[in-house]
Amino acid sequence: MTQDEMIKVMELLFEECKSTRESGQKEYAHGQENAFRNFEALAAELDLNRKKILWIYIKKHLDGILAAINGHISQREPVRGRIKDAIVYLCLLEGMFEEDNASGSGRATTIQPMQSIQPDPDYAKAVPMNARYNEK
Repeated sequence: MTQDEMIKVMELLFEECKSTRESGQKEYAHGQENAFRNFEALAAELDLNRKKILWIYIKKHLDGILAAINGHISQREPVRGRIKDAIVYLCLLEGMFEEDNASGSGRATTIQPMQSIQPDPDYAKAVPMNARYNEK
């Protein structure tokens, strides 16, 4: 794919993401001013923070993307839809961090570059990353 073709892919995908986000705002936040209403309501119900609720939602889409990477094609939703949803969730997460930083809530953390994040060595031992997708 050429650079120009990739730019076109990204432009189209980002336009679709805007539409997906607008639809989601109407459906899940009920068109209210608070873009995070549904995350905050569930967070209060479960005594979790809204970012953890968002992570639960995005993880489903990331798992579907990983399944597609591993060759699983019989998904209920095309991988493009999962990619769009993941992008929208990541944008919402960024919005949460920005709001927390602006409010001085103390809940916000500075996002660290990937190389500074240390993986949990026990996690990889417990659950191989692709174990659930390679079952026959």
